[in-house]
Amino acid sequence: MIERLKTGWNIQRFLFSGIGAFVFFDSIQSQEWLGVLLGGYFLYMGLFAKGCASNACYPIRQKETTNAVDVEWEEVK
Repeated sequence: MIERLKTGWNIQRFLFSGIGAFVFFDSIQSQEWLGVLLGGYFLYMGLFAKGCASNACYPIRQKETTNAVDVEWEEVK
């Protein structure tokens, strides 16, 4: 878990952590408990690279293979 905190930081993780921390601590101060949950969720995603903060929301496209083989089909009666 410590390794997740140290590696893989990108702009998206910084944004999730920053906005999540702001919402979390501001909600604690104003005693808005739904905001604490929402901010805590985004803070967790940013700090530990879970969910969309780890770029898991977008599927990774694999490179197209150029080793295409022509297949000849024979009709069986």
